[in-house]
Amino acid sequence: MLARYACRRNASVETAPESMSGEHAPAIRAVIFDVGGVLIQTVDRSALCRWEARFGIREGELAREVFSCPASWRASIGLATGADVWMELACLYRLHANEVQELAQDVFAAEAVDEETAAFVASLRPRYKTALLSNAWPEARDSLHERRGLGAVTDALILSCEERLVKPDTRLYHLAAERLGVAPGESLFVDDCLDNVEGARDAGLRAYHYTTPEAALRELAALLP
Repeated sequence: MLARYACRRNASVETAPESMSGEHAPAIRAVIFDVGGVLIQTVDRSALCRWEARFGIREGELAREVFSCPASWRASIGLATGADVWMELACLYRLHANEVQELAQDVFAAEAVDEETAAFVASLRPRYKTALLSNAWPEARDSLHERRGLGAVTDALILSCEERLVKPDTRLYHLAAERLGVAPGESLFVDDCLDNVEGARDAGLRAYHYTTPEAALRELAALLP
């Protein structure tokens, strides 16, 4: 499971491709993509809305409850599992075993791979080295490979739970660039979370703030010929 922490998605900063280019900037040799919110999108919130109504929380807040709880944080650095997260939520909301299993299934089922974005990412090879970089629970590697079919989309899959580092820690971006054999300044990072985008910039990477699939595909295609 991908761990989506609460983060800023809107701010008065430049996100257009020209803000990442410069007369003396090195050529982009690698592109690193976030997963949740970029390659995987929430497509059906109907079941999630029912849970939010039951828990007495506002619409759209279930993700925060799941991915910002203490067990989720521990899972994102490999010190807990997805089962621990659901157990914590079961205790918090007094759910029976069958109910928390249904909650987990509904959270998973609400999301789907954006096939057009995934195809674009796959098309970047071999011109660019590519990676997925995600804050994620230990089960994510198998899920992304088997359930989501994203295992062959990029050259590398880098997960916070395996590295014991989470975005926006600058060390994780440096690790991703090193894993791809490029310098940070030769890497472009794409994420929908502004905190993670700024973390990448702090690490010396160029970064693109993803807002919509349409804008991202148009602008990244122009930036990455």
